[in-house]
Amino acid sequence: MSTTTSSNGRKPRAAKATGAAKATGAAKRTATVEQAEAQRRDDVALDLDALEREDKRKPFTFLLNGHVFEVADPRELDWQDQLRVFGDPIAFLKIAMSEQDIELFLKTKMAAWKLDRILEAWREHYALPSLGE
Repeated sequence: MSTTTSSNGRKPRAAKATGAAKATGAAKRTATVEQAEAQRRDDVALDLDALEREDKRKPFTFLLNGHVFEVADPRELDWQDQLRVFGDPIAFLKIAMSEQDIELFLKTKMAAWKLDRILEAWREHYALPSLGE
């Protein structure tokens, strides 16, 4: 069996794939992945991307020293943030209030019973269970 050699005495290498051939192969793999993902989307049991909340409420607000503060609905906050601050009311307020509101709120002196009343009214406003439930 004879082998072709080049002028330098070496065997020629197999031709490398051209840029166009590589791009075509990559495009085929991408198309296959996209088709598989499309099929998975068609078979999904719960589409959170299309889900809209039906029981959205107006923001909870309270007046203190002439300033209106707003506390977000906890169900609209990121679940990971909530887990991180669970059990710490001040840390929770830091994620549930705007930066301006929380800064002013934390500087404000107030009787503890008023904080209790704020938290109670906030839970009632958003129809949340009390901590004991």
